[in-house]
Amino acid sequence: MNGFNLLKKNNLTSYLNALAEAEPYDDGDCVCLDIENGSADITLMYIKPMLLPGQDDIGNLIKALIELDYHVACRESSKSYYLETGYEFTLSYVEIETIDSLTLYYAGINVNTLWGAEFNKDETGQWLFGGLC
Repeated sequence: MNGFNLLKKNNLTSYLNALAEAEPYDDGDCVCLDIENGSADITLMYIKPMLLPGQDDIGNLIKALIELDYHVACRESSKSYYLETGYEFTLSYVEIETIDSLTLYYAGINVNTLWGAEFNKDETGQWLFGGLC
């Protein structure tokens, strides 16, 4: 959709199974989890001093990422950029600063580019788009 290889809702069980098999590792400023299921390989990067949450919380985050990924693809700027360039993107990794603040990073497919979309939770727990970076 609009040049995005989206996370798929019908693959949620596969993502959660991959999460169950993922082993956390230290990567300097982050504690990371690689979620690999064949259709999508995503790294969740928890910025220190944030601690790695439990499996249920990470599972809820993965559910939210499916919706946030779709939101980014539906943005008018995403549509127009794809129409202008023909470049395609896939979600590569997610930096989680706090339980209420994260950035999705997209890598170009067959083009050397990387950019992000910031989201923050409001007081009701809904994720709000904060801008591109």
